[in-house]
Amino acid sequence: MLNRALRTEDMNTILDFRYFILDLYNQLYKVQTDFDRSSMTLPRAKSDRTLIVYHGQLISSKELSKLKRNIGGYIIINTFLSTTTSSEIALLYAGDGLQRPVYESVLFEIEYELQHRIDRKKPFADISHISQIKDENEVLFTAGTIFHVKSLKRFNDDLWILHLHLYNNENEEINEIEKSTKLILLLALHNQLSALSVTDKKETQQGVVTDLNKSKYKNLMINFKYRYLFYLIIIVVLYFYLRTGN
Repeated sequence: MLNRALRTEDMNTILDFRYFILDLYNQLYKVQTDFDRSSMTLPRAKSDRTLIVYHGQLISSKELSKLKRNIGGYIIINTFLSTTTSSEIALLYAGDGLQRPVYESVLFEIEYELQHRIDRKKPFADISHISQIKDENEVLFTAGTIFHVKSLKRFNDDLWILHLHLYNNENEEINEIEKSTKLILLLALHNQLSALSVTDKKETQQGVVTDLNKSKYKNLMINFKYRYLFYLIIIVVLYFYLRTGN
């Protein structure tokens, strides 16, 4: 239900889940340190300090076309993303290509350099020890996690491979966008909380997007969907909102 609310931009439901979101964020952050220590036993690529995880998913042909145009750019996942250290398990969720041409089977291959510091705002962790299906070796990423799109290639007639690299806070353009939009979104959240019962959700969100498009970063060559960035910041805002007791 939470992921559906995030996908459909249902702010009312997101706010209803705010305490759950806060708890999930805190739990992911707590176990992430242990995850970094234990990750030495996980699959590697290119170097001994690179982690690989996988995610299988059916993607609409329209979304696949957008990804093709976004090679070298960035995407933000606006839901909590479940991945696994096993490509075989991920393939079970990718489908078998029978839904074409409406949907395409895609295997996400995600890399992350373990030496990078933990990002408090976007933690991820190995939750296999508390998962209902421990054999799936689940690694859960926070909603709002940023990925660099390295490549998208057809593996065979039934499957695409999407190669992603976890963003590590070293891109100054993205950092500046996050800083510049935080105030706008703080104000938007305040308005939403103050007049939730009388303010139309769509109008509020449309106002936020309009403000962002008027910012000095409008012409940056970064392929972000501002509505996804909205969720990246809005959850962080909820965290501080709850921590301060407002």
